[in-house]
Amino acid sequence: MSLTNQQKSFIDRNKKNQSAERIARKLKIDVKLVEEYLAQNPVKKTPFYYNIFLVVIPFLLLFTLEVSLQVFSYGEDIDTFIEVAPGYKGVNFDLAKRYFRGTKSLPNSIQDIFREKKPENGFRVFVLGGSSGAGYPFMPMGSFSRYIKRRLEIVYPYHHIEVVNVSLTAVNSYTINDVLPDVLNNQPDLILIYAGHNEYYGALGVGSLQTMGSIPALVRLNLNLQKYKTYQLVRNLIEFTTGQFVSGDKPTGGTLMARMAKEREIPYNSDLFEAGVNQFSSNLNLILEKIKGHNVPVIISTLTSNLKGLKPFISKAEGELKPAIEYFDEAEKALSNGKLKKAEKLYRLAKDYDMLRFRAPEKINDVIKETARKYKIFSVDADKYFCENSPNGITGNNLMTDHLHPTLEGYQLIGKLFYEEMMKRDYLPQGDKSGLPVQIQHRITVAEYPFSKLDSVIAEYKLKILYDDYPFRKDGKITPTLELLKPQNFIDTTAMMFVLGKTKWDKAQLQVSDWYLKRGDYKNFVNQKYVFLYQFPVLANQVSSTAQLLLEKQLYDDAYKFLELRYRYFPDAFSTKWMGIIKLSKKNYDMAKLYLQESLKYNPQDYQTLYNLAGAFSQTRNYEEAVSYIERAIQLQPGNQAAVGLKNQLLAAIEAEKNKPLPTVKLKFNSEE
Repeated sequence: MSLTNQQKSFIDRNKKNQSAERIARKLKIDVKLVEEYLAQNPVKKTPFYYNIFLVVIPFLLLFTLEVSLQVFSYGEDIDTFIEVAPGYKGVNFDLAKRYFRGTKSLPNSIQDIFREKKPENGFRVFVLGGSSGAGYPFMPMGSFSRYIKRRLEIVYPYHHIEVVNVSLTAVNSYTINDVLPDVLNNQPDLILIYAGHNEYYGALGVGSLQTMGSIPALVRLNLNLQKYKTYQLVRNLIEFTTGQFVSGDKPTGGTLMARMAKEREIPYNSDLFEAGVNQFSSNLNLILEKIKGHNVPVIISTLTSNLKGLKPFISKAEGELKPAIEYFDEAEKALSNGKLKKAEKLYRLAKDYDMLRFRAPEKINDVIKETARKYKIFSVDADKYFCENSPNGITGNNLMTDHLHPTLEGYQLIGKLFYEEMMKRDYLPQGDKSGLPVQIQHRITVAEYPFSKLDSVIAEYKLKILYDDYPFRKDGKITPTLELLKPQNFIDTTAMMFVLGKTKWDKAQLQVSDWYLKRGDYKNFVNQKYVFLYQFPVLANQVSSTAQLLLEKQLYDDAYKFLELRYRYFPDAFSTKWMGIIKLSKKNYDMAKLYLQESLKYNPQDYQTLYNLAGAFSQTRNYEEAVSYIERAIQLQPGNQAAVGLKNQLLAAIEAEKNKPLPTVKLKFNSEE
């Protein structure tokens, strides 16, 4: 008996995955017939390379898609740091796009900059945190990182100081863990951390509108994947598709703080409460482990918040716990009776039992202290420090603008606390210092802190808008802008336009500085323009033009601030020459010679620099060196009588010095172009 074509076809289709016996049973034929056919037509083995190809091809397709999407600039560029000027990188202004989806009025970074190539005498500090780390409502100028930077610049004037603040409003420990690899790849000398208030309602927090679940490992995986364009494409397609079928009430108005609080009531010790603490602990352990693995020094701080100046937002009884307001009222009573320790304890209970988790519970500070001990890193206690600097030893409105954001003085205190720990642990730059006594450094730093009236009004208006919305106001009404803010003058109006998103911070700063200049108010013009350029020192032409304007007005001390700023970031012939001339006029001959000689490296043919160098050397009785410079000046301007006269004085001094000392040559420094 032979096989039919139909039977042969059936055997061919099934010989790879079925035995001869099973095929024979299905065909109801003798198994020997199947075995004979298989012997003549064996199963062909799949080549090894074919299996490899099946594995590789999906990855190859994904790689090709990823490269194509990058070539065509699909999606969002959400790198932590981007190039902002030749040789300089800065914190990406749109970094928050990594953590917020479908949210209007995203928070922006404060755009700190640093050199792509760290100089030999560079000292680089990174600051990580949320809105309190960023300095809300005084951003970008009011953060504690600004205090640290300014103090370092004052105490270490010969170092390249860089304090880079990567903090963002309404984010939490997920963000810190996410940006940390980029921070570690940029040669930090020190990392400072002030974070933990936003574990519940910050982006990706367990009670936030912007959440990816309560399993930290999965959230971190999601954040890592979204850096790829292919992942962005898939995510966007899913969001677009679901958006066609799902309609929801997405909050569009009010403050970001009000919009982010999805699970508004989170009872103490509830599952969601513990999830927030665990989320912070999990992330903080990873953060400190990574930092320690790179052998980078780190200091972390406990969190401070408004204890006695703010009643609980949501107060309800939960199990055996009394409503938070009852603890607050008992604290007020204890305070009035002079029982300060009892009052502080009750205020903290009122904060912890407040079901609206805008202030970090005490367990977050416990995690900070325990994790710091675990990894043997140094910590500072801002919570305790604020109490020590508050009436009755309890933090309130004296150092707080709202529920947890410090006043400008409060931010400076946090900066002082970190700085003194840096000093204590020998985390400061090595090398030359200004010699300024430690006892007066804080006072000098506060006096020279770059801040303006416009910044102050902006902060005031931000707070007015904050207090006019949930949770401070719970009736759902919003006061009309003009009625709420009540602008009285040009600065007020400019500040209002900024907080309403009608103009950008840099444009607002320039508008006000130009307003001062037109009014001839040079004092406020200098302060306002310096605030702007201190924030954006890479705008080298603006720095130089401002210095030139002030030199023309013979405001040399004011001009020096901008010359120094230019020199710090983009040294050139102009900045070094004029810094040298101003030092010469103040009889600081050694510094004058250093700057003027550096200026000659940029422009060896500058008559004015050569003339003033001759003068500087003459004042230190180095007459032969002075003659060499004045002769070079005369070669450039042979008929210049001032130069010829100075040369004759110097030659006479050299001749007279052979017999007896001669009084120092009288010199009027050359400040004319």
